[in-house]
Amino acid sequence: MKGNEQYGQALFLGKGSFGSVYRVKETDTGKLFACKVADGAGRKYLEKEAMLLSELKHPLFPFYKEAWESGEKMFLCMEYVPGDTLETFVQRRGKISEETMIRIVAELAEGLALLHKRGYVFRDLKPENVLIRQDGRVKLLDFGCICRAEETCDNLAGTPGFSAPEQFETGYPRTVMDVYALGRIMQYMLLGGELESGWKKCKCRRRTRKMVDYCTKMEINTRLPSMEVLLHMLHGIKIQSNYWIKRDIWKRGENK
Repeated sequence: MKGNEQYGQALFLGKGSFGSVYRVKETDTGKLFACKVADGAGRKYLEKEAMLLSELKHPLFPFYKEAWESGEKMFLCMEYVPGDTLETFVQRRGKISEETMIRIVAELAEGLALLHKRGYVFRDLKPENVLIRQDGRVKLLDFGCICRAEETCDNLAGTPGFSAPEQFETGYPRTVMDVYALGRIMQYMLLGGELESGWKKCKCRRRTRKMVDYCTKMEINTRLPSMEVLLHMLHGIKIQSNYWIKRDIWKRGENK
């Protein structure tokens, strides 16, 4: 098997939505990579993830190295990123400051804007799928639930508490579903993990509250319409030490 020849020292990291994840070391170079393994029904989702990662070139997404099949299993080798999930990050720190929240959300919104531009909806944006690197930057994980916007999907994927209400009622993904989920992630960070209570009493700037409220509107027609509009609002919020987020700071674009 290719993995045994080229990669060794596999360390189990956990279970993803459709398979297991390992940290492996490339035999020739000694570099560490993350390797996803799936069989059965999980193979088609891993195939889709491999295709997407090979196309998407943005700092938010782990870089794609290679994918291969061996027997009934499929393997996807990609960038290994040490760090904590946003869920663990919040559990350890409690309530996240507006400044830190905005920095995290700005990176997520830029990458998701690219994903939406390519015609896809992520559909399962939640703290477990956001990785905070050791240098504080952000990576998005687990692309198995992605579907083409406005096309029928074969499942109603999502996570209660974070996914938009219409996501469980229709097979036609819309990009505003990801806007809603990102709004819920903002609440999650500002409330220290408490989603079901406390938002009305949350002490945050009026402009921040307005932005979050627009993202989490229950009705699609009243919700913030796109990640580009959200980025515009983020760049206009004044945060600690009279620092303003400017588009040229956060606008990194696609890797060449």
